[in-house]
Amino acid sequence: MEQGFAKETKPLPDLGLVSRGRSDLLPLEERQLLAAIRESGQDRGQDRMEERPNAPASGSETGPGLGSNAGIVREVVRCRNCGLCRGVRRALDLALGLAGAGWNVFTDGELVHNPGVLRDLAGRGVRVWDGEERSWGPRDCILIRAHGIGPERRAFLLRLGCPLFDGTCPEVARVAGKIRRGKFHGRGLLLFGDGEHPETRGLMAHGGENLRVVRDSSDLDRLGDFTERQPFLLLAQTTADEGEFAELGRDLLQRFPASQIDDTICASTRIRRAELDQLLQNCPFDAVVVLGGLHSANTLRLAAAARAAGLWTLHAEDAAALAETVPFSAMRVLLASGTSTPEEVVDAAERALRGHFSCPGPGGDSAFPEARAQD
Repeated sequence: MEQGFAKETKPLPDLGLVSRGRSDLLPLEERQLLAAIRESGQDRGQDRMEERPNAPASGSETGPGLGSNAGIVREVVRCRNCGLCRGVRRALDLALGLAGAGWNVFTDGELVHNPGVLRDLAGRGVRVWDGEERSWGPRDCILIRAHGIGPERRAFLLRLGCPLFDGTCPEVARVAGKIRRGKFHGRGLLLFGDGEHPETRGLMAHGGENLRVVRDSSDLDRLGDFTERQPFLLLAQTTADEGEFAELGRDLLQRFPASQIDDTICASTRIRRAELDQLLQNCPFDAVVVLGGLHSANTLRLAAAARAAGLWTLHAEDAAALAETVPFSAMRVLLASGTSTPEEVVDAAERALRGHFSCPGPGGDSAFPEARAQD
């Protein structure tokens, strides 16, 4: 059975109707958690995975059909920071709240990068609008995706005449505000990110001719006449890689010392990566499973980090991707997720991993030959 996000939703929040100019910026207690993760020299996973020869490890199971290796404990260690981030949860609550209030909700593009979530939303009357011309009814409304949009697109949606609600992640909205202020003051703005990602495209629209997207240091060599707009202000796509951003910032300051660096990577992205790195450095794992949409930027980076650590890694959208695979001989598996993966999907994947792992015998091959080809 396909897993969706929780059926119970919060009461309909202040809907952030664009015409009212609301901007609901959420608190970021996650930054305190990030500091705790980085300062901690030990993680719960390390304690859980200590060898206990006479008893199974806490939270682990002995899989069925283990053949000659029956009795070997399989352990699944789940990252504490899984499930939906606040920005995605806010957008989903808004979509479901509007649908529950009787609106026919059309999202301007995919609300989030998770096919399972989008299917679940469609089943509840929240549909993706592809931009084709249509006749809008009195109970139709448009919801801006969590990745945000530019001012021209917003103006176009308002001209359609139906109510417009804003599902933009508050962290993305914060970066957009910084870009608008920088443009107003004539700053040369550099945005570290993927120019094809919807968040970056929306942010580019806020910066106009004052903004350039850079993906690595080589792009600094191609700024051309844009160097006349110094001093530069460097910002980041909210789901960007923190290490790559820091490296780019160092190179920028070497070439253009008067530049300023504003690290706008969101707290949720930082926390998940910090926890993953902490576990990979301190705990002996045989494999990593990362859950999330195959086109989700933050999920792709988690999977890439696991592979860079030399571990066998599978990037899967949900438990269904695990259910039909042949079990393999990994003894300790780390389970992580991207920011648009519902907690219920993580729960289902954890159950599938615990229920399907078995050992094909010494020297057995991985059961997921396609894993390296993904991402």
